[in-house]
Amino acid sequence: MRGINLGSTVANTTNLYYNTVNLDGIPAAGSYCIYKSSATSKVNIRNNIFINNCSSESGYEQFAYFFVGVTSTTNYLTTSNNNLLFCGTPGPLNLIFADGAVNALTNTKQTLAEFKTFAAPVKASA
Repeated sequence: MRGINLGSTVANTTNLYYNTVNLDGIPAAGSYCIYKSSATSKVNIRNNIFINNCSSESGYEQFAYFFVGVTSTTNYLTTSNNNLLFCGTPGPLNLIFADGAVNALTNTKQTLAEFKTFAAPVKASA
C-alpha cells in the first residue's frame, strides 16, 4: 500500500507540498506514506502530514518515508521542512525512514529523533 508513489527516473526535482496521507488497515505487504522508487530524482517535501497506522501483524515493515536505491539523504533536499511523520509505536517494523531495497533495508530510523540526526543538516525540523 502506497500513499504517494514518486517514480520519476528523470534527473529533476519533485516538490511535494501540503499533502495529508493517512494509511490504516492490515496490508498484505509493506505500507508506505511516501515510496520513492528512483535514485535519480530529488525531492523537496514541505508542510505535509504523513501518518501510517497500518498494522505490522503480517510481519512486513510499515514506513513513513521509503527511498529505493538510495543509501543516504543525497536526494532529500535541504529545503524539506515542517512535515509531521507518524508510523505507530517505534520498532523494527514501524519505521519513520528507510532506504536501500525492499528486502535489504539500510539506514532504518524508528524515531523522528533518529531521522533528524541522520538527515541533519538536511532535516533541521520535522
